[in-house]
Amino acid sequence: MSLTIYASLMCASCRHPTLHLFHERRLQKPPAGDPAFVDLIYVCEGCETERVWGSEPKPQPKRRRSAREELREHAVAVHGMRVADCAACLGVGLSCSSCDDRGSVWVFDSLDPCGPDCPLPVTGGGP
Repeated sequence: MSLTIYASLMCASCRHPTLHLFHERRLQKPPAGDPAFVDLIYVCEGCETERVWGSEPKPQPKRRRSAREELREHAVAVHGMRVADCAACLGVGLSCSSCDDRGSVWVFDSLDPCGPDCPLPVTGGGP
């Protein structure tokens, strides 16, 4: 299902206020060092003349997640990884060798491999 954006604009070609339907986004050629923008192109319903009406910042490409981020997401979603108060120091974190003075430790519902492609190390431990 496509989104139809329209506006009633004065057409420069047929000189009538007509409905203009959103047609596409076109990348502007930015001057060196300036952020990129895309023009919003509308088409007159009467004479089909294209018109630029507004612009918006060009969306930044999504960066690829690192292997560490993917491992952490897998551990949380599949193995139930979460942070809990350290049982040895009760979450205080003073002179505790169990949690390295953090007061919290990683807890898992299961450290068993979820399949042959499970990215968690067999020896356990948090990412």
